[in-house]
Amino acid sequence: MKIRVFDTEGVGLNSSATKLWNLCYTEDGEEFHYTTDYDTMRGWLQEPDVLWVGHYAIGHDMPAIKAVLDIEMTYKQFWDSMYVSWALFPDRPKHGLEALGLEHGFPKVVVREDQWEEGDPVLMRERVERDVLINWCEYQKQIKRLEEIYD
Repeated sequence: MKIRVFDTEGVGLNSSATKLWNLCYTEDGEEFHYTTDYDTMRGWLQEPDVLWVGHYAIGHDMPAIKAVLDIEMTYKQFWDSMYVSWALFPDRPKHGLEALGLEHGFPKVVVREDQWEEGDPVLMRERVERDVLINWCEYQKQIKRLEEIYD
């Protein structure tokens, strides 16, 4: 099974999303696959034997993908690093990507509220790639912690 740490950026949250500016993923933390094309997104998301690691994927990405791309994905296809963070690191004061970015040494790219609608392509790409990098680091930490617990 392939493990792909991913993120999307778009207009609107969860099932009220009206547009996805992009989708980005990595399988190794070094090479980032990026697209703004909906057909490419659909192709990637419908590949068999892929576990998609997203941060707050259950709350945002899954419903946004359904709303915009009309793809119904199951919970078996996702690892939600936010939910896993709550379970593995209950003493963390915050579990969002902004806090995790600071923890892992990669501050989140800031997008002002008025910049979401226009979706500056350069800014949106920087944002999604940084979020994927932050989440890649978090996923690696989670795997390491699970290996410590379960040997």
